[in-house]
Amino acid sequence: MILLGAILLTLLFVKDSDGITTMPRCAIIIVSDLDGFDPEELEKAYQFYQYLLDKEYTEDDIYFLTEDSRTGCDDDPTISNIEEAFSWLENTSESSSQPVIYISDHVIWTMGNATFQFSDGNLSANTIDGWLDSTEYQNLTMILNGNRSALAGPDLKDSSREIFCSMRSTQSFDEDLFNITRGLNDPTSDIDDDGDVSYHEAYLKECYNLRNEDQSPISYTE
Repeated sequence: MILLGAILLTLLFVKDSDGITTMPRCAIIIVSDLDGFDPEELEKAYQFYQYLLDKEYTEDDIYFLTEDSRTGCDDDPTISNIEEAFSWLENTSESSSQPVIYISDHVIWTMGNATFQFSDGNLSANTIDGWLDSTEYQNLTMILNGNRSALAGPDLKDSSREIFCSMRSTQSFDEDLFNITRGLNDPTSDIDDDGDVSYHEAYLKECYNLRNEDQSPISYTE
């Protein structure tokens, strides 16, 4: 029994060259190209990509679907490429993983479904929820930006997921002022003073940053 436990621990965790125990890292960043790429959303997504690299993710740990001129871009944000990204996540993530998914933007309500829009088609939040249900992980963070981003929150929420939306389901702004990376990089976001800013702490900081704006971020958990 002890030997079996040791084998399982070996499978769950990997040691890097310095002997530090790590977990499989995996992140997806998607920027919609509907009606062309939005410069502000491109920049925020790239800031988040750089944040992950600063947190010792490698380029291979991040599936980045965005404008092809951007450093780190893996491919265009087409429906087939998005499906491939989530298939990669399913094959990469393990029970010890804490994946993060960043999507920007646009969400609409159509045919009874919250739906993400891309230039070559639409993708329902229910479809993404099904893909995540087939994926193994410890807990998962989703960051949804853009107009009416909270529309997708109820379909994606789960006890093992935390969903952060840049604005409520009835709100539409140009530009979207919510920037999770700003919160993540702000030392004053560290509410519990543990030396590390969590996604939840960064979200709360962004809520504070937007307190005098009409835009109202919202989170979904169970």
